Amino acid sequence: MQNQGQWLEEFLACRKNFDNEKSEVWELTLQTVNAAFKDGALGSKEKHLMALGIGVKDHCAPCTLGHLQGAIKAGATKEEILETIGVTISMSGTTAMGGAWMVFKMMEEEGLF
Repeated sequence: MQNQGQWLEEFLACRKNFDNEKSEVWELTLQTVNAAFKDGALGSKEKHLMALGIGVKDHCAPCTLGHLQGAIKAGATKEEILETIGVTISMSGTTAMGGAWMVFKMMEEEGLF
């Protein structure tokens, strides 16, 4: 199984090519994303955990791994991450288990297991 942290780094490095094109729509998209994850009524950690669940449900590797990393950086504990995955599976059914494996693998890589 591929190293999830390395996969995310490679994805983000490749995405820089698109970032450098300075597309107006992409620039506005990035502004929206940055605004959405700032601390507000909900903290950045809670927002990343919510996005993690959506990424798992949608089987979006960049979303799943990026928001897992964001949640960890924002102080999410192993227990909070596992509860997020539990809620995601309870709301999305067993198909979310297919997206959850990336979380478990990256948690292993981060030393959370």
